[in-house]
Amino acid sequence: IAFLGDSFVEGDILTSNLREELQTIFGGRGVGFVPCDIPFATVRRTVKRESKGWSSYSIMKPKSAPESLRDKFFVSGYLASGGAGATTKWSTTTAFEHTDSCTRSRLLLLSRDSSRVEVVVNDTLRSEYRLAKDELPRDITIDADVQSVALRVIEGDVLCYGVSIEGDDGVIVDNFSVRSNNGHAIFGTGAHINRRIDELLGYDLVVLQYGLNIMQPGQRNFSKYRDQLRNMIAYAERCFPDAAVVVLGVSDRWVKSETTGEYEPIGSVDALTSYQRAAADSAHVAFWPTAEAMAQLGGMPTFVANGWAAADHTHINFRGGERLARALGAALRQPVYELLAEREAEERREAERIRRAAAEREAIRQQQVEQQLSAISAIVDPLAPRLEGIVTEREEYIEE
Repeated sequence: IAFLGDSFVEGDILTSNLREELQTIFGGRGVGFVPCDIPFATVRRTVKRESKGWSSYSIMKPKSAPESLRDKFFVSGYLASGGAGATTKWSTTTAFEHTDSCTRSRLLLLSRDSSRVEVVVNDTLRSEYRLAKDELPRDITIDADVQSVALRVIEGDVLCYGVSIEGDDGVIVDNFSVRSNNGHAIFGTGAHINRRIDELLGYDLVVLQYGLNIMQPGQRNFSKYRDQLRNMIAYAERCFPDAAVVVLGVSDRWVKSETTGEYEPIGSVDALTSYQRAAADSAHVAFWPTAEAMAQLGGMPTFVANGWAAADHTHINFRGGERLARALGAALRQPVYELLAEREAEERREAERIRRAAAEREAIRQQQVEQQLSAISAIVDPLAPRLEGIVTEREEYIEE
């Protein structure tokens, strides 16, 4: 699952609990994708990262990147360029049951010239790889129990997107949060880069969670954003052709009144939600109303009062993310259960069809046997008296 979003899910908020819930039910391990390096400090409970020697760039400031790299962005939103000596180490944590003891690590790299890198797993398993010149990313996959994986550039220049720390089956949820992004940044990513990484990792679902950054108090018309969202959906389908798409409606948000100084509803959540739903419906993709799910839990004032959201009445925290993850997880599971139920019903129908076909074949076989016996009787019955006479004569002969 590729979960594209803004600061609402930054730091693995919501996605960490969604990942844990789905992995508990359907299997899987690991935190999934983690960037190599980003141009600002951030903290994730689900993984630790130490990096140095990289030049990192954000899709939100594409002009800060060299022109030759501007078409190399992945939907993760961040790109790191490093020469000899650049290093990054990713370590698993025990924040959740399934974030440690992973069985696979997959580094995503691009080398536009010949280069050489070293990968160290668990501080002991060392391997060197020579990367040939290529304009598309490649992966280095290591199947081994993973507590940590480190990358070091030995020679040449390497573009590193990040690493995916995962299991060999089950669910993988990748958090692709980019702060201040209303979703438009997806058009700055390279479609050929996204397609290539999709070929390597194989996404089944793309979640688009945006809208928090475009609301204004009392705004009711979001037709322009609706059209942009339609294009975002189309671009996501172009980049991930085998994946389904789910659009998440904007979250609840309150703002401080300039007159009273108290927090009050921003007054545009329901309007934006309706435009987002309209975009999803017109594109024939799924839609999930985030604000409605929050309202069922009491809305933003309850989130703040319970310590589930920040005092800005805009951003949820991990506790709030846990509540929303339960609701979203249930929504994602429902069609799965319906599909499984339909499969079971189809299996029962198929078993019944096979049973009936077997019964029909047996009835036909019995009919054929009866017909054959009847035909034999028609031949044998007239001969019976004569056969009895022959048998009698044979017996008399034997006695004599």
